[in-house]
Amino acid sequence: MSVQFQYLHEETVEDIVMSALQSQGGGPYTGQELKTAAEQLQLLLFELNNKQVPLSFLEQTTQTLTAGVTEYTLDPKFKDVESMVAYDSGGRELRVNRMGLFEFDGIAAKDQTGERPLQYTTHKQQDSVVVKIWPKPKDASWTLKFWGFLRTPDVLLYTTKIKMPKEFRPVVQFGLMYNYGLVKPGGLADEAALAKHQIIGQKYMELLGDALKDDRERVPLRIRHGYSYSG
Repeated sequence: MSVQFQYLHEETVEDIVMSALQSQGGGPYTGQELKTAAEQLQLLLFELNNKQVPLSFLEQTTQTLTAGVTEYTLDPKFKDVESMVAYDSGGRELRVNRMGLFEFDGIAAKDQTGERPLQYTTHKQQDSVVVKIWPKPKDASWTLKFWGFLRTPDVLLYTTKIKMPKEFRPVVQFGLMYNYGLVKPGGLADEAALAKHQIIGQKYMELLGDALKDDRERVPLRIRHGYSYSG
């Protein structure tokens, strides 16, 4: 099992915000403008995460099982789980298959006990993730090993360093430029500004599509952006 995104780009929130603002022209910038841009960066990262865009840094961790216990709350730094196996002291390592939360809750024999977990699901809460496994482990001889997605940091702190795959850095740049342009006072005041904003939006979607193609090994879903009208 290998670490994804070995070549990560790391940059402070301040550098990302200033780079996007300077690309749009203008300045010097007020404290309120910088605060607004940082808030838009936070929203952009949430938006990309909700679209399953693989911005998050992956970290491998383990969870020791307890006999009869089927729910485990992960470290708050994790927001989700990607790929899980169970291994024992004898060196056996077997895959644990993921199920959707509702599908998992539909398992009839919830109290069934087995040698090792066969299925798991995650229940995402506000500040943590709960991993549920089935069947119940009969003892503590097995340990879970999985990759966890780290949560997006609080980007309102300008000194915070954000890690991301280097191919997604231009995506964040143009995405922030586009989002900030929507809320900037007077940012879309004339046709020239509106046309420029539309070009930035098109470039953002183009870069996002290219980055997802480059990352096709981890992202089996291709996202195609387009519009259709019926009248």
